[in-house]
Amino acid sequence: MRIIGVLGLVIPLAGCAIAEKVVARHDYQRAADDYKQCTTANPTAPQQCEEKRLAMEAAERKQNSISTDIDWKPTTPPPDYASAR
Repeated sequence: MRIIGVLGLVIPLAGCAIAEKVVARHDYQRAADDYKQCTTANPTAPQQCEEKRLAMEAAERKQNSISTDIDWKPTTPPPDYASAR
């Protein structure tokens, strides 16, 4: 019963991380499109697009920082005190 209870709590939380990752990916894509449009409009003055480049990099860092992995590692078995060494 405990396992079912734990899974009942873990699965919705993992779903929240996935939704957050999707939003972050969308934000990054929008920032990348804005930066690309700026560089296309200003090919001889890339310094005008510096703010958009910084926003794109910040969105990329946010996207990469969100983990959707469930990091579960089984523990090592307890020592066998009954065995002779």
